[in-house]
Amino acid sequence: ESCAGRSRAKSSNVISIDDPPSPPTSFAATFNSLTCSGTVVLSWTPGASDRAIEGYILYENGVEICVISPTNSYSYATILQNNIRYTYSIEAESCAGRSTATRSRVISVGDPPSPPNSFAATFNSLTCSGTVVLSWTPGASDRAVERYILYENG
Repeated sequence: ESCAGRSRAKSSNVISIDDPPSPPTSFAATFNSLTCSGTVVLSWTPGASDRAIEGYILYENGVEICVISPTNSYSYATILQNNIRYTYSIEAESCAGRSTATRSRVISVGDPPSPPNSFAATFNSLTCSGTVVLSWTPGASDRAVERYILYENG
C-alpha cells in the first residue's frame, strides 16, 4: 500500500508563557508617627496588565519584607530610626513571573521636635474642685509639632 497523499500527524508540545504582569502604579509610602512604634502604610493601584495577580512582593531598602495576597494597601508596623532613609518598592507576581519593581518611595524620619519651654503648672483654688492650669511656649525646633503629650505624676 502506498502512503502517497496521506499526511502523518506530528505531535508537539507547545508551552506558551505569558509575559509577567505590569508593575503597580501610584505607589505611595507614608509614615504614621502617631502610633507607638510607627507604621508605614504602603498603597498602590494594580498595573494595567490583564493577567491574574497572585500577590505582591514588598521591599524595604532592597530586601524582601513580605509577600501578600492581592490587595491595594498594606500597613507595615516597624520602628524607624531617626535620620535614616528607608526605601520601599513593590512588584506584582503572577504565574508568569514578577513585574519590574516600581519606582522606589523614600521615607526619612527626622529628629523629634525640641521640648516646650517655660512649662508652668498653676493651681487655681477659686473653683470648687480646684483647677490646675498648664502653660508653655513651643520649643526652638523648626519642625512642626503635631501634638503635646502631658503626664501627671510622672
